[in-house]
Amino acid sequence: MTIVCPYFINTGMFDGCKPKAMPMYEPKDVAKRIITAIKRREVFVTIPNWARFATPLKYYIPAKLNWVLLYRVIKAPQSMMGMRSFKKTEKVEAA
Repeated sequence: MTIVCPYFINTGMFDGCKPKAMPMYEPKDVAKRIITAIKRREVFVTIPNWARFATPLKYYIPAKLNWVLLYRVIKAPQSMMGMRSFKKTEKVEAA
């Protein structure tokens, strides 16, 4: 089993999001990384890779500092403000 924690992916799911920290990832690049992780039998994958070190940090820093980093520095919640509701999509069959 591989747990995948990606950043924003440029799909209809995140339509209207404006990430502040870095641009969205393309689905093709994310898919390649996931396939590589599965082949290597990696248990935990973050996309981007450096997020692997940032994720556990939130358990070791005070909650208020965590909040300041998320809202004031990274501006993660603000990037979701422009998100539009999901569009109805057509069913796509696998090749």
